[in-house]
Amino acid sequence: AARPGCGAWMGWVTATSVFNAVAYTGGPYPLGYLGLGWVSLGYTGLGDVFVFAYFGLVATLAPYYLLRPAAAAQPCPPALCGVAGALGALATAIIVVNNLRDRATDAKCGKRTLVVRLGARFARAEYAALVGGAYAAVL
Repeated sequence: AARPGCGAWMGWVTATSVFNAVAYTGGPYPLGYLGLGWVSLGYTGLGDVFVFAYFGLVATLAPYYLLRPAAAAQPCPPALCGVAGALGALATAIIVVNNLRDRATDAKCGKRTLVVRLGARFARAEYAALVGGAYAAVL
């Protein structure tokens, strides 16, 4: 029997993960530096959302679905969803702190992170909410 997570769904997760890794700002030719900032997640302010989704939810839940027995069609355990959310929140908190530190240079080079768009006060509140939410998610 085919494994439940090894079909088109996992191919989509893999393809979007690779795209997001390059589209953030990475690779040998970061998209934002090539004048393609509109494609780069880090340059558009969507980085926080995608870091949460891919470093938290996808990185935690995809292996669960890949490793569960083929006959097990039960939903994700709530505790695992909480851990996935906590990991995503902590990964995003790291990006927020980095963006807070780099806000002046990001603004000069056209990188429109949430910190550049919404300010340092927003970033500090977002950071507190992410770290507090991570702890709350696992209680």
